[in-house]
Amino acid sequence: MPDRFSIGSRKTEAGARWALNFVLLPNRPRTVHNQTVTDRGNVVKNLFVGNLGPEVTHEELRRLFEAYGQVVQVHIIVDRGTGLPRGFAFVEMTNDAEAEKAIKALNGSMLSDRALDVDYARPRPERPAA
Repeated sequence: MPDRFSIGSRKTEAGARWALNFVLLPNRPRTVHNQTVTDRGNVVKNLFVGNLGPEVTHEELRRLFEAYGQVVQVHIIVDRGTGLPRGFAFVEMTNDAEAEKAIKALNGSMLSDRALDVDYARPRPERPAA
């Protein structure tokens, strides 16, 4: 659970009190194009996996990619409103050679009667502020 602490507290002319609260969050990994640098300084390769069926699980994807190297994390993307899978995922692998082997072997391969689209993840395009 994040630590909370208050900074400063003073009375205004009307006698109301205010406090400035901060929530300390854990360090999030920094993403650079198709690789992520974790808080320990390790670099992992981020792979995009597209054309997934709705029945594909995290464990199934992990087992599929672990045949080519160490998998750090699997993220199946779900719709915020419905909670249903959107048909793509991201798989983080520990090094470039293993990631390249996985891409060559799995891109176009069949999983649940669908041809997988596997490639290095690209950065998310900039969106204008609303």
